[in-house]
Amino acid sequence: MTPLFAYGTFRHPAWRRAILGADYPARPARVHGWRRVALTSGYLSVVRDETAQLEGALVALDAIGWRIADAWEEVPRYARADVVADSAQGSCAAQLYVHTHALGAGVAFEGDACAALDDRAVEDAIGRFAEQMRALRAGR
Repeated sequence: MTPLFAYGTFRHPAWRRAILGADYPARPARVHGWRRVALTSGYLSVVRDETAQLEGALVALDAIGWRIADAWEEVPRYARADVVADSAQGSCAAQLYVHTHALGAGVAFEGDACAALDDRAVEDAIGRFAEQMRALRAGR
């Protein structure tokens, strides 16, 4: 399956495991032509910027992992975009999440934090999501 290019909460190993309900391998990667922005919600998205380079991680998701990731990202609020990611193992096709209203919106986000929100706020959101993740893992 096509891997997820993670640039926010899915980059953080403990948060990724808590959100997805399982361990999924990840490796450092980057994509060209995108930059991170902070949305008013405090979460991150990306916008096209041909001069930018976005650091992140490639996460090897299976079908259930993608269903849970889509639920966490509240698809269709976030949509998947096809990208080419570069890693130590070479280039590969990947997908990243783009907020559907982030095209031209958001504030440039500098640094390597996984969210503009503080860690406690992210962990609270993950806790609220846990029941939905368990239901998806159980096939409900």
